[in-house]
Amino acid sequence: MEQKTNQNYMYGVDMIRFIAAVLVGLFHLTWLIKSTSLVAWYGWVGVQVFFVISGLVIAQSAQHATPRKFAWSRFMRLYPAAWICAVINLSALIYLYGASASLPKMFIRSLALFPVGPFLASAYWTLPIELTFYGLILVLLLFKSFQYIERVAVVLCVMSATYIIAFSLHVAGIVHLPILEFNYADWKSLSLLRHGVYFACGIFLWLWSEGRLSRLGRVACLVGFMTGPLEITCRSAEMVALLPVRTSLSVVWPIPVLIWYVACGLIGAAICRRREIIRYIPARILNVVRMAGLATYPLYLLHELVGKAIRDLLVGYGVSYLLSALSALSVAAFVAFGVARFGEPLLRSIIIGLFTAMGLRRGDRLGAITKTTSCQKGGSATASNSRPNEVDAMG
Repeated sequence: MEQKTNQNYMYGVDMIRFIAAVLVGLFHLTWLIKSTSLVAWYGWVGVQVFFVISGLVIAQSAQHATPRKFAWSRFMRLYPAAWICAVINLSALIYLYGASASLPKMFIRSLALFPVGPFLASAYWTLPIELTFYGLILVLLLFKSFQYIERVAVVLCVMSATYIIAFSLHVAGIVHLPILEFNYADWKSLSLLRHGVYFACGIFLWLWSEGRLSRLGRVACLVGFMTGPLEITCRSAEMVALLPVRTSLSVVWPIPVLIWYVACGLIGAAICRRREIIRYIPARILNVVRMAGLATYPLYLLHELVGKAIRDLLVGYGVSYLLSALSALSVAAFVAFGVARFGEPLLRSIIIGLFTAMGLRRGDRLGAITKTTSCQKGGSATASNSRPNEVDAMG
């Protein structure tokens, strides 16, 4: 039977976030090598793109969800892939450096997505921040207050923008406030002060797409899109100081800012032109784009260690660092596609079976969740039972 196309699904967002993951992967595999350090030193800005996408799609997917269904869908999206990737990363880490006494602690924290590190790979630092944002949305649902999502986004934006402005003054040396310095895997990051502005921008984009962005929301949105680049520039200053080659911040700072603005513009275009994309692009291609979107999360988790193992192996055979990094990222992407296409659906089915056997979920609710989960496996691009933009951000 022919299935009806979901006209609200934003395939363009899937492609944007996959490209963002590729940028992050290139960054991690090249920036510490002197000969390739400037190739993709700015690739970390893909994380800021992820946060914007997360604000957009989590707001959209939560608008009609119950608290229990929202929490369950977030668990099923994040944890099965995290568990599979933790096993793969542990194997890669042992291959690269051998066994050590710290590995069990890192492995358990990576399995649990613990709020702070150490994790198996440094990329995990963003996941507790994502979970904190999910928790904020869950609180709204628990109090049946989702209609106040714009007010929450405004407060989040103002708080984060205030912090970013103060932190920018600190980085510029105008004031001395070392308390504002956050490590990337500590408890301070969970305040959302440094990255909350990106989630808020994503929520504003969703409200705009729904025609529900008020005058106050538009002002806050403008503030968000003005202060986000300040945070990105502060991150550029941190990176320039760490690069193995000398470079000037005054020369390179516009690059990640421009990438972020272009990505946000493309997200807006993906929202506006989603029906045209579905109408004119063949379903076969849309299926590939959907699978690329689903593979983004495991690619983000795997690229660092799996990529490094493959890169170092190829370099050992005389292949150049750049070609080795590109090849390694391709292998990591292949593994990520395998996780998204086969590993995650299988593990989700096992988890659902276990919960059903234990009687912890009622059959009607479990059936509804199972249908949603099946849509997330990346099957047909014309599935009629998928909710509007069941795309998830990186996690």
